[in-house]
Amino acid sequence: MKRLICMILPALCLLSMTACGKGTSEEMGTVPTAVQTTAPVTEAAAETTEPAGPQLLERPENGKICVGFLPTEAGSWRYAVIEDQKAALAAYEKAAGSIYSDEWWIKGDRTRGLMVVAEGEYWDFVESGELVYALGRVKAEDAADLYALCAATAAEAGWKEAVRPDQLTGIVCATLRQGDKTATLADEATLEKLESLLSSGTFELGGTGCPFTAMLDLELETGEMLTVALATDSCGVWMSEGYYYSYGTDGQVLFDLFGVTFPFGKMEMQ
Repeated sequence: MKRLICMILPALCLLSMTACGKGTSEEMGTVPTAVQTTAPVTEAAAETTEPAGPQLLERPENGKICVGFLPTEAGSWRYAVIEDQKAALAAYEKAAGSIYSDEWWIKGDRTRGLMVVAEGEYWDFVESGELVYALGRVKAEDAADLYALCAATAAEAGWKEAVRPDQLTGIVCATLRQGDKTATLADEATLEKLESLLSSGTFELGGTGCPFTAMLDLELETGEMLTVALATDSCGVWMSEGYYYSYGTDGQVLFDLFGVTFPFGKMEMQ
């Protein structure tokens, strides 16, 4: 019996190796030979899965402290519940109790594209680190704990650094897309016109109410790929992660470069 088993095992190994390596064997023109030594049998390691990140919501959850941000691809605000609600509540109460001025918006303020929603109130973080609300302002040091929680939660949910106008140079290819429709631009002279429009964008304080339903994928000469959202009404505005930039009074100027027209939110490819 032992002799019979010894004869069968190598044959089974040969069949198994031939089947698993069929594609490789045919390509290389060789036939694998059976290995005469038996490799130690090890159990497959249990699969590990990364913990799911915060769920993106279309509106903040009642009774929870949430962070809000505006993903470029979403085109509208999204929200996520901060996991450590106890820490979030403590940080929020510290900030809300530290209002030092009733001048909630100061000339030159630029939002970070990040807000906190608590008790039905919406607060914006500005680039100085301060927290602003219709009733007043909170200093950066008093808002730091809350910002850290909000930024960490938003980053886990997909929030990223916004694209700036000065980054939009050296464009070698541009693809405009909306739904399943796309139009690609690779002509050097036309790309220069596109680059001039985008890179000269001026910051729009307070944002706009435009629908941002068209995406513009840009490949730079460095190999970097960037995406911005375009307003699809009549405004010449592009947006990235809650930052808005105006490139002209008429958005059709940019869409003309792609041979595309759009009647207030519904882009039509010619």
